[in-house]
Amino acid sequence: MKPKKPSIFKMVQSFVKESVEFVKKGAPVCSKEEYQERISICMSCEHFTEKQKCGLCGCNMQVKTGWKTSECADNPPRWNKLVLSDKEQQLLDDAAEAEKKALLEDTAEKQKRMEVAQKTSKEKEILDKIERGERSFATLKMHTAGWSKQDYNEEVHRLLKEEDDTDMSPEELADIERGKHEAALRSQLEFREKKLLERKKLDDDYKNASKK
Repeated sequence: MKPKKPSIFKMVQSFVKESVEFVKKGAPVCSKEEYQERISICMSCEHFTEKQKCGLCGCNMQVKTGWKTSECADNPPRWNKLVLSDKEQQLLDDAAEAEKKALLEDTAEKQKRMEVAQKTSKEKEILDKIERGERSFATLKMHTAGWSKQDYNEEVHRLLKEEDDTDMSPEELADIERGKHEAALRSQLEFREKKLLERKKLDDDYKNASKK
């Protein structure tokens, strides 16, 4: 009695199982001689269909017979899995490791190029601002390039004086005069960030109140 043709679900399940095993073992393929021997057996089998598929498992036998990890679905099997030699397994392991290393290096290189592109884009944006005559804390590092320390300190002091929301203590202003601009600038930036958060909260509260 001719066996019932496998369902689509069973064929997909069988192919996925074979594929997972094939990849897991490093994708070992048969030699030309091994493939010819297997496909010849299949072609003489009553379960071999006109579409080059097995009537038992539903797999495409032109593909399946080329995988060393595959085995005939008949009971008993008409051909078996092929055991890899130590040398073959080592070659596959080395190839897998090399591919993994290349992938990591490629990912790192892409990340590096992305960071360079972002930095270049940011620098271009700042240069455009400088060309338009803008002088702010956003452009400070670039528009003061080559300046003396004294000129730099004076520029920082000038920018702080121009800010409407500047609320610096006498001690912080004294730090500016003594050249300790980094600490004073950091303090000022923290102050601005705090004010922005407060403004955002007020806006959110206003919006929520308006909805009620």
